Amino acid sequence: MKPTNLAKVWTRWNHVLLLPYHFYCEALAMRDVLLRGQTSYTSTYCARLHLYVPLLLYAQLELVKICWELFKAPRNIYEVLFEQPTKELNILHKKSYAGRKIVSFSRSIDGTQLRERHRDRFNDQLRESDFSLTCLAGAVHDYFNTFSDLAPVPSLLNTTCRTISKGYFTDRRGDKSDNIGGVVFLQLPLRQPDVEHARHLHGIVECIRQQQIMIYLASIGQTKYSMLTALLPHVLTKIFINFFSYNFPITITEIYGSSAEFQSTWGQRVQDVLLFRPPQSKTCLSLNLHRFGDKYRLAIMADTHLAPDHTIITRSFERYMETVTL
Repeated sequence: MKPTNLAKVWTRWNHVLLLPYHFYCEALAMRDVLLRGQTSYTSTYCARLHLYVPLLLYAQLELVKICWELFKAPRNIYEVLFEQPTKELNILHKKSYAGRKIVSFSRSIDGTQLRERHRDRFNDQLRESDFSLTCLAGAVHDYFNTFSDLAPVPSLLNTTCRTISKGYFTDRRGDKSDNIGGVVFLQLPLRQPDVEHARHLHGIVECIRQQQIMIYLASIGQTKYSMLTALLPHVLTKIFINFFSYNFPITITEIYGSSAEFQSTWGQRVQDVLLFRPPQSKTCLSLNLHRFGDKYRLAIMADTHLAPDHTIITRSFERYMETVTL
């Protein structure tokens, strides 16, 4: 008998003889998966199924979600841009603007003292960012209340919001677009800040996260690749910009970083950073909320025709951040 035939026979019978051992390993793998959610018997069929079947299912679910978001996108975009924005007029609609800019900024506010004052009140249902946005809304309310004899204080204010990460300052690459987030549209409720106000804002933000996914992605495409302006005619783009800047007269930018440590390009330590995002077209007020490490600061860039009353917002923001307790 040839040696190759002997090897084939031995291999075939070896598999048969090892069947009990394989069944034993499969049983151990099944036990580990059921009890611990993982197994060290990675060569078993049970371990492979446990690894790849959920991946396939989640991939299919993600595909279904993407298709569903694309299906809902036209309706959501129409609702966000045309149906949901408040039609209330405010003093910003009645002013004429010069096009020149003026700035104001608050003191740095210690986030550690803020958390100590609230004693573990911040959680998934009420975040620290919700509190800072609530104080900002209260400060804007105080600004509009100054002109209550000329125009009523709106209960809701149409704003656009976006985020800029710390890498916008620290990255040494020429392209900064990766650090700029997309745009969302926020109907900011204006009132004196309290716990109900903060919870209301939290609910609005959660709704935005579910409804404005495609708007956020489209705005990122515009920021990185100028996608929208390349697709639309110049005249139509200008009409849209004027329309939305009139209906959304305030823009809010959150500038954030997990640490306040900065170094300039030549290695010098930077003590503090202020970013003023210039308002465009008929957008007359840019509110820039900085958070680096445990420090908060509000920086405002406004049209010169809003001076000197625009400083009311920075002073009120300081007062609310330092005194309000939810």
